[in-house]
Amino acid sequence: MYELVWLAAVLFIFLFFLLPETSTSNILYRRAARLRLLTGNPNFKSASEIQTTHLQRNLKEILFNALIKPWEMNILDPAILFSTVYVALCYAIFYSFFEAFPLVFVGMHGFSLGSSGLPYLTVPIGLFIAIPIQLVHFRLKVEPKLRKTGMPEPEFWLKPALVATAFAPIGLFIFGELLAFHSADWDSRLW
Repeated sequence: MYELVWLAAVLFIFLFFLLPETSTSNILYRRAARLRLLTGNPNFKSASEIQTTHLQRNLKEILFNALIKPWEMNILDPAILFSTVYVALCYAIFYSFFEAFPLVFVGMHGFSLGSSGLPYLTVPIGLFIAIPIQLVHFRLKVEPKLRKTGMPEPEFWLKPALVATAFAPIGLFIFGELLAFHSADWDSRLW
């Protein structure tokens, strides 16, 4: 971890001083501030400043949209509630693996401390497989539909998710079988 911190620190300093600003709203904000300073005219305002004054006036609406509206959508629409619960379950399972992997692979399979991080390589491998598939799907299915008929119905975006939902139970089954296969040996070593 320390090596990564040192490498990231050098890269951060390099980027902080040499990377130009690319945010359009920030560039326009600085330009408007320079014009106000040069001309003395306080009427020069950027779009982000105008939006900020509008947002400050509607703080109640912002809080409602950020805190109440998601709960309202979940309560009133069963499909949104189901997808919210399913995604929360998938994230809970995914992050519980970070705790389970050391217990299983070090404790049950006898991995050394150095090799205990190898099972985490399955995450980027899965991403390297999934991302090209998603890009091909977008290129072959989504782009032609967008060009032909415009924006599709919202359910269209869920079709790839229907295929991907099968992989979470399959992965859990494989991981559970690995646990069951070695649990008898692990129990005998404990006693």
